[in-house]
Amino acid sequence: MTDIKLEIETRTNERIEYRIPDGLILMKSDDQSTRDITVYDLIAHHVGLSYVGQDIYVNESGEEYIRTKYGFESAIRYNQNIKILESERLIDELQYKLKIAREKTEKYGEIIKVLEAKSREQKEKLKKVTSPFQDENEALRQEIKQLIRELPEFKQINESVIGKLKRLIKQANERTSTESSNKSKLDWSTYNDLLADNDE
Repeated sequence: MTDIKLEIETRTNERIEYRIPDGLILMKSDDQSTRDITVYDLIAHHVGLSYVGQDIYVNESGEEYIRTKYGFESAIRYNQNIKILESERLIDELQYKLKIAREKTEKYGEIIKVLEAKSREQKEKLKKVTSPFQDENEALRQEIKQLIRELPEFKQINESVIGKLKRLIKQANERTSTESSNKSKLDWSTYNDLLADNDE
């Protein structure tokens, strides 16, 4: 890519940068109003070209030619060559950018693979650490479900026990009230059986 670019720049700037060596100058100009007469002018005259300005010459048909470092070249062909070289440079540059993009893609692909492998490894480690807790949680969930299923039965039993207790309390209150009205002193005979059992 660099070589093509340099070639374009060289060909584009030949007319500006190229300075004719003194050995090719036949008659050197004394002032700025005239120009040096060079070997190129001799060649141009021999092939029927006339100087029109800067590095441009024309033939009898009016076709323009460019004076280059290596001689004369048709201006049309010269410009076409410049465009071809520019196109080649652009293609070369795009190919280079594509190569860099592919290398980056491959590099990022490798990085992604490494990250995915680490992610899988971390997931496996986390799974091993949390697996016992998950088992415990599942056991607790099952136990809670069982308790929920048994809850209605416990409610019925509790309601039955509470009902019995209420009846016993009511009976005890009624009995205490009746005995208090019939006796002024505590009748220990009522508790003889209980005392006898206690002695045994």
